[in-house]
Amino acid sequence: MRTGSTVLHHADWKYRTTPCGLEVPFHIMRTGSTALHHADWKYRTTPCGLEVPHYTMRTGSTALHHADWKYRTTIHMKEIYFIRHGQTDYNKRRIIQGSGIDSDLNEVGQAQAKAFYDAYKSVGFEVVFISALKRTQQTVVHFIDDKILTEEWKQLNEMGWGDNEGKASSEAAHETYKNMIASWGRGDFDASMPNGESARQLVSRLTEFVEHLKTRPEKRILVCSHGRAMLCLLTILNNQHPREMENYEHSNVGLYKVIFDGETFDMILENDTKHLETREVRQER
Repeated sequence: MRTGSTVLHHADWKYRTTPCGLEVPFHIMRTGSTALHHADWKYRTTPCGLEVPHYTMRTGSTALHHADWKYRTTIHMKEIYFIRHGQTDYNKRRIIQGSGIDSDLNEVGQAQAKAFYDAYKSVGFEVVFISALKRTQQTVVHFIDDKILTEEWKQLNEMGWGDNEGKASSEAAHETYKNMIASWGRGDFDASMPNGESARQLVSRLTEFVEHLKTRPEKRILVCSHGRAMLCLLTILNNQHPREMENYEHSNVGLYKVIFDGETFDMILENDTKHLETREVRQER
């Protein structure tokens, strides 16, 4: 559209239904002798690669002086599923694992892994990312058995908890932990547990993974990581300070589903565990 000193009298917009069934809302504008003041159109992207226009109008007192069309192509769009690993005996006994304890899933964790697979095997994941710790590999083993491309990234490892790894939580350790979290809240991201990893170090390695994730050509991606690492990942995806980690929750095989449109990440599901409400998982608890 090109406009001069007069108004657009008839601009009819109708919805388009994308090939994958998503409806993009329609809008109909009728203008008279004055202009539309501040009508902002934002793009809608679809999961199947259809380009949907982003239309921004800035109007003056009489006419639409600037009609700027932009396109956001969904060729860059990705569905990314982030899950925490399944339960281990260390989880059950509340013993700190961190990156130094390479534990196996217990029977509950194995049932959780199978329940997630049964619920999401039809998604059609094109690549699976795991940490260098075997509890993540065991959580997605059914997808690996389906011959889906799997990549191991040590950047996805759990946070290093230093001297506390392999030990049951104690009152003294909990007090040290609380002081560390409080330090992060004050902006001291170099604070850590004794001989452990700091928030700054954790953010640095996970940011490296996120930047790589943005460049991947796959459209449906599964990432299996760990509790604290997941919380940090979420703040990176949402462009937040590390202190915001405490605002998120995580559960064994809890799901965060994220849409990446080429520029920003949009949370669709947050720590969703509906897939774990199966008879098999309940029997193992």
